[in-house]
Amino acid sequence: MINSRNCILTADTAQKKLRRMALQILEQHYDAPELVLLGIKESGMIIARHVECYLAEYYKGSVVLASLQIDKKQPGNVLIDPLIDFNDK
Repeated sequence: MINSRNCILTADTAQKKLRRMALQILEQHYDAPELVLLGIKESGMIIARHVECYLAEYYKGSVVLASLQIDKKQPGNVLIDPLIDFNDK
C-alpha cells in the first residue's frame, strides 16, 4: 500500500503523464526537423530522458537532450550543457 503523504503519483500514473507530455509535444511540433529537450539538473534530466524515449517511438526528426543548471544564489546565471545555439530555430 502506498502512503499518500509520501507519494504524489504512482509509477504507472507518472509513466502515463510522461507519455502524454511526449504526445503533446508531437502534436504541437510534428513537422519540426529537430526538437530540443532541456532538463533542469538533476531530476529534470530524468524526466527529459523518459520523454525522449517516448518521442523516439513516433518522432522521425532528431532530439537534442541538454541539461539546464541554475545557480540558486544567482538565478541569472544559467548553464546549458551541451551549449546549444538557439538562433534561427
